[in-house]
Amino acid sequence: MKVKEVLVRKPGVEIQSVVKNYEKYGFTSLPDPELAKKQFDDFLDVLASEGIKVNLITRSMENRPLAYKVRSHVFTYDKEALICNIPNLHRRGEEVFLKEALKICGVKIKGQVAHPAILDGTNII
Repeated sequence: MKVKEVLVRKPGVEIQSVVKNYEKYGFTSLPDPELAKKQFDDFLDVLASEGIKVNLITRSMENRPLAYKVRSHVFTYDKEALICNIPNLHRRGEEVFLKEALKICGVKIKGQVAHPAILDGTNII
């Protein structure tokens, strides 16, 4: 199975909060915002070279310092999505922005895992 389409968010203003409090957010060393942005651009180039459609979230999430990590919040298949509820307290609330972006991309939200249940999308196979 080949990836056909992705939803991503470039590291933006929110990463400055991570730089100021990197240990609070689980980083073991000081992140480099410029390097993160360059690596993201390189990643987009790889996706494009593979013919993968890229949907870019452009909405600012300044109060969500880890918002550039889109992968954890959703499990999708065939333009349908299950919105997850991840355990990281610093990331809660990001799913609101993600649901908006998915709808714009034509993805139907089939359900959402609600508190107290926890489901992290990176753990779904």
